[in-house]
Amino acid sequence: MSEQEPNAPKAPTEMFDKDTPTRRVRFLVVNPSDFLMLFTKGLTLAKRMHVFEGVPADAQLVSMTVDHVRGGIILVAQSNEYEHVPLTVMPPIQLVSIRLGVEGATKKNK
Repeated sequence: MSEQEPNAPKAPTEMFDKDTPTRRVRFLVVNPSDFLMLFTKGLTLAKRMHVFEGVPADAQLVSMTVDHVRGGIILVAQSNEYEHVPLTVMPPIQLVSIRLGVEGATKKNK
């Protein structure tokens, strides 16, 4: 059975060719409790944060969704440092953690 049936599902590598549009994105998976820590009373975004470590400085948030299987929040980030991913393929997953505050910051030294 070396021949594939005409209606058989395609392998992921066969789902795109050189003409398939690409984008430079990654799925950033965040723990929901960490995500909720970003907000203070009145849902105001907390101040003085370097939010995600390991994410390029030019990254921009494209969209967000909840992943019930992984029990996390998925942020779709785009950056020139990420590799090209065809639109027909799921972007790579990067686990990130949120760090509140800026290390070494004081009222005088921000």
